[in-house]
Amino acid sequence: MVYFFTMFFTVIYHACEGPGLSILCFMKYDILEYFSIYGTAISIWVTLLALGDFDEPKRSTLTMFGILTTAVRIYQDRWGYGVYSGPIGTAVLMITVKWVCMSWHI
Repeated sequence: MVYFFTMFFTVIYHACEGPGLSILCFMKYDILEYFSIYGTAISIWVTLLALGDFDEPKRSTLTMFGILTTAVRIYQDRWGYGVYSGPIGTAVLMITVKWVCMSWHI
């Protein structure tokens, strides 16, 4: 669902940039831009969480935490470095801690 969401809004957003396909613009350009960036960021988050192979309910909790905090962060500043570096850094840190704990049998 996340990847379809990202693909859909990114395609519509970029189609609305050019002159030929403006009929596809069913939302404001600003909203399409937000959803395109938001979808990309949550796709990164969900992919990294899948790599971490977390058990339930940890996986659901971390997914919702990332999705909601990403929504707020992108709303504050769409073009800042924290949009992608925040989710990537947090997920990589969590995965690293999990793998270290697993290798040391903690």
